[in-house]
Amino acid sequence: MGLLCLMGKKSTYLLILSLTLFNLFLYLGFRHAALAYEKIAIFEKEIEENVEFGIFGPDELCLYYGSIIGDFSGGGLPTDVFSWRILKEDGSLVISREGGFQTFSFTFSEEGLYVIHLSIRRGTDLVYSGSKEVKINLGANIILQNSYLICKDGVVELSLIHPEDPGLPDYFIEWKDQIGNIVGTGNTVSLNSPGVYRVDFYSRNEQGQIVCPFTQFTTVSFPEEYFLNVSESEVCFGWREIDLSTNSIVPGTWYFQKLGAGNRVLLGERSNITFNVLDLDGPGDYELIFEVDNSDNVFCKLEDRIPFTLLPQAEIDIDFVSDAGNCSLGNGAIQINLLTDVDRLQIIRVDQVIEEFFNLTPSDSSLIISGLSSGVYSIRYSLGNCTSFMPFVIGLEEQDAELKFEIVEIIPETCTETGKQDGKIKVRMENGPFNGSYRILSVNGLPYTEDELPGSSGVITNLQEFQISLRSGFYFLELMDENGCVLPTSEGFRILNKDQVSFDVPIRLNICGEYEFIPITDQNLWFELTYPDNQVVTKLTGEPFTLFESGNYTIRGLETDPERGLCPREMTFRVVANEAIVYEPVLVSQDCFGNKTYQAEVFGRDPSNLIFTWYNEKNQVVGNGQFLFPTSFGEFKLDVQVRNAEPCPNPPKRFTVNQAVLEVEVDIIEAQYCQEKRYSILSIITDFDQAEYFEWIFIDNSGNSFNLNQFNGLSEIKIEEYGFYEVVVYNERGCEIGRKIEEVRELIGTADFSIPEELVVCENYNLVPETSLDFEFKVITPTGDQIIFTKGEPIILDKEGEYIVESMASIEDEPLCRIIKKINVKIAQPIDFEVVLVREDCEGNLIYKAEIFNEDPDLFDFYWYEASGNVIGTDQFLQLSSFGEYQLDVRPKNSVSCPRPLKDFTAEQPIVSIDISLEGLPICPDPGFTYINLISDLSLFTPTIKWYHTDSQGNRIEKDGFENETVVAVMEEGLYEVEVYNSKGCLLANEAILISKSQDQLRPEVDEEYVFCPSLGEIPEIDPGQFNQYEWYLEGSLLHEGSTFMPSEPGNYTLIVTSSEGCRFSTSFIVKEDCKLQLAYPNAIVQGDPERNFVIFTNYLVDEVSVWIYNKWGQLLFHCLDANVVENKVSCEWDGKFQGEYIPPGSYAVKIEYKNKADNIVKSEIRTLMVFDKAD
Repeated sequence: MGLLCLMGKKSTYLLILSLTLFNLFLYLGFRHAALAYEKIAIFEKEIEENVEFGIFGPDELCLYYGSIIGDFSGGGLPTDVFSWRILKEDGSLVISREGGFQTFSFTFSEEGLYVIHLSIRRGTDLVYSGSKEVKINLGANIILQNSYLICKDGVVELSLIHPEDPGLPDYFIEWKDQIGNIVGTGNTVSLNSPGVYRVDFYSRNEQGQIVCPFTQFTTVSFPEEYFLNVSESEVCFGWREIDLSTNSIVPGTWYFQKLGAGNRVLLGERSNITFNVLDLDGPGDYELIFEVDNSDNVFCKLEDRIPFTLLPQAEIDIDFVSDAGNCSLGNGAIQINLLTDVDRLQIIRVDQVIEEFFNLTPSDSSLIISGLSSGVYSIRYSLGNCTSFMPFVIGLEEQDAELKFEIVEIIPETCTETGKQDGKIKVRMENGPFNGSYRILSVNGLPYTEDELPGSSGVITNLQEFQISLRSGFYFLELMDENGCVLPTSEGFRILNKDQVSFDVPIRLNICGEYEFIPITDQNLWFELTYPDNQVVTKLTGEPFTLFESGNYTIRGLETDPERGLCPREMTFRVVANEAIVYEPVLVSQDCFGNKTYQAEVFGRDPSNLIFTWYNEKNQVVGNGQFLFPTSFGEFKLDVQVRNAEPCPNPPKRFTVNQAVLEVEVDIIEAQYCQEKRYSILSIITDFDQAEYFEWIFIDNSGNSFNLNQFNGLSEIKIEEYGFYEVVVYNERGCEIGRKIEEVRELIGTADFSIPEELVVCENYNLVPETSLDFEFKVITPTGDQIIFTKGEPIILDKEGEYIVESMASIEDEPLCRIIKKINVKIAQPIDFEVVLVREDCEGNLIYKAEIFNEDPDLFDFYWYEASGNVIGTDQFLQLSSFGEYQLDVRPKNSVSCPRPLKDFTAEQPIVSIDISLEGLPICPDPGFTYINLISDLSLFTPTIKWYHTDSQGNRIEKDGFENETVVAVMEEGLYEVEVYNSKGCLLANEAILISKSQDQLRPEVDEEYVFCPSLGEIPEIDPGQFNQYEWYLEGSLLHEGSTFMPSEPGNYTLIVTSSEGCRFSTSFIVKEDCKLQLAYPNAIVQGDPERNFVIFTNYLVDEVSVWIYNKWGQLLFHCLDANVVENKVSCEWDGKFQGEYIPPGSYAVKIEYKNKADNIVKSEIRTLMVFDKAD
């Protein structure tokens, strides 16, 4: 339903006007347009007379909501060109438009007197010029809003114009409901029914004519309701969390305000929050305030309040006096100190009040509570309605053995798959199994009921260890034996809490169609959502779940960072799925002056049952009807809800309102060509993203206009006649958005240049056209590519075929006629070539060759260059008499230079001699050879090295296998010579060295094995003899380089020595650590067999041995003292005789005592020795 940019027919203008009027009647937002019913007749008259020239339109308009659209027409013919200008009273230009606009619309936004100027051009002739004054008045001060709520007493009062507007009495006002019934005629109307209402109003001038008509729409609706909930309205000061919520999800902010204490203080910015009373300003009366976010104008109640009271607490402290002596003596005692007034104080043991006091003050003396038996007690004390508890424990000074226990382990809460499980304590009786009972008491010292804490008490039957499961918290434990004796824990214990992940979901969610559901959390979580059909979908924080069916959903949140150790959390919520409201914002019309109409397409649903809310780019509500006439640009939103139903949480539909492009710059570029027959190419320069269609008009020298229909739609045309050419540019909607007229005349000067007609190119070539003028070139390659080159910039010729070169020039704004020339290019392939040194003699003469690899040299040109770029040769060969950097270029015959880089080469000065020397040592027995090293700098060339040997008989031979070696190994004595040649075989140097065998017979001497004991100071010093160098290795690691060595650890050692002649010798030995005094002796002897006498062997640590041998009556038969024991040598030998006679066979006792004198170590042992009869 947009304005059609057609020209010349009355029916077209009637269509435009009727569509515009229809849109305005549907107007539901802040759009400005005068709806004068007699306007149709006015425009019909103007259209009938549009063959006449003039400016037809209103003389007076009024501003509503800050602006108003004025529509004007100019008569004339559809082919005329209209130039509209609007000026303010001070002469400043407001707008200027030129084109085929017989009608022209403009939005005025300031009051005052304006002058409209119109010039009409027919061809190149000006056929009309005129002006018209238009007065823009300040319209009524409209205060009518887009929407209203029926809030108070079921009635809402609507006012159109501000009551203090001085022109209010001059307006005629009429209110109508959505079916056209008149519901009021004054400035104010009272309504009690929801719906879309319309108000028409206007005033009359002195002649009685209608002036400044306008229509406005508004929507009346019932408000949405909400209620506040608080978990507790009166609590005592102390640690206490309070839950605040609304009955449904309502955007808003919670505050608290202490009565009589000033400003409100922020609590949170969600509909459901939890706060701790410690965050308030101490005891007193408060109001908890919820301020709703009413940006959508759906609530009458903008805030609500809940009274809340925070009461003061009494304060005491206690001093411990004594425990109970034993189970039969109830003589425990405490002292209670009063810090504030206390209305009532009770001493409670389990469920019994054992002491009670009233109306206590801090001035009273402290209370001594005595006669207490063992157990956990609670002090309950009150001030007003606030009651507090303080626990204390009376222990046993004399504890019954069977009651003694220990809490051996406290296990905190732990995670499960869906949440967390209780912690536990493990209790162990210290003196065996126990029969009795246990009781868990709270942090207040009071017992739990079974409902409050299941398992808080129980019986213990013949158990030494048992467990009690407990949720997180602070507890006391008591054990009671079968006689009623109680043993409490000396102090309480805590079951640590295991935190769970934190996220929120609604208890009930109403959706329409598919809904993107995102759990609310500030943690990085992994969510598992179980749908009603048991399908499981997983998402990360911020990723949406798609909900589409009613039912119960279970969502589990899990931690993504294991190091945080948060337990999962599982919640259930219900989804109520309603039929989706299918809607789309649709652009239904757009005229040629930028006016747009959007419609909420609801696909057959009754619009009267729906609530439409349009938001502009600033998120402001700008419309509540099915149609929107935007006056700004950016990202808009549309939300559609069912009237009088629970709103759907689906996000609004977003769409973009782009600013209309009403005019683009247009230019015509002429290129005139001076070929055999002159012609011009006209090209359009414009915004082709907006330009869709082109029309060309030719105006001859007589002013006659001709439509060039053959060029319709073309942005570039070829013409051969001189005259005026005009192009009209249209957008995709057929609206004119620009035009340009250009005169084409014969040009005198030419943009001439010079290029060869033919050219042989080696692979590619950079051609610079010759010209004295400054202009660009357009080049069309043989493949059809077009490239622009500036003067001096080379044209790259890299394809074989015809190049078309066109000059494009103007000199000081004086156009030149273009010239087109052609050049035929033949591509010659470059040749591969190398620089080769073909000759170099021993005197240093060099000859180079351009190697072209079997190609015919007559087909190529050769260019040898020195470093300065001068050509020094054009033959295939080059002889040099100097040395340095040179270049070679080889190109096809008669071709321009190839683009490949020239071959660079260096003519190095030949080496004709060098300095050398030889180094070598005598031939050592091990390994039986020596090395000879050639010392010289051979890095500047690749040498050929030859070695010769002359023996003691004078025989000289070349050594095979030594060629080109700088280090050789030799085994024979004699004279060794070396000769060094360059790559051309020229001798550069020779040298000789005499090699003989080593005469040194000295070798290192060490034992195969050494024993040492660091703790006893027994460390051998190893001396292998006199050598030049020593290397002591342990398991391959070098330890020492001195001439002697004392090992510090056991292992396999290697010694390498170097003699005075440079020969290296090696030997190995083992070092063992032995720090025990050791003996070895037989446990039996055979009389008369010298090989089987009693003997003792010792290790190196034993210095002295004593032996005593006794018979079974204790008679000493043999004694020996060896004060100078030698390792592994026989000591104290005995042949079995006593007083010269062999003793009877049998068992005898042997006592042995052995010493290490240096460390004063003495050891002894007693053994049995069997004596056998003399061998037969």
